[in-house]
Amino acid sequence: MKVYLAGEFNYWEAESLPMKKKQEGIWEAAVKLPPGRYEYKLFVDNGWTEEPPCTVMIVGGCFKMILDGGQVPNHFGTQNYFFWVK
Repeated sequence: MKVYLAGEFNYWEAESLPMKKKQEGIWEAAVKLPPGRYEYKLFVDNGWTEEPPCTVMIVGGCFKMILDGGQVPNHFGTQNYFFWVK
């Protein structure tokens, strides 16, 4: 299985940010982001999915906190996930 994280932070490039499987059901990707709100979606085995969100790790010079987000409709008639970085 190939899983990628795509969103506003990488211009929705479907296969530019591969995720690593840590354990059953847990996929991770490291993304360095400034504070703000970000929409994202998973690209799994050559297609977009609306499965539950992945674990997203934020890395940088200092600890940044991820606040829970939710889902929002997109202009394709499906849902994106979003999260906040403080």
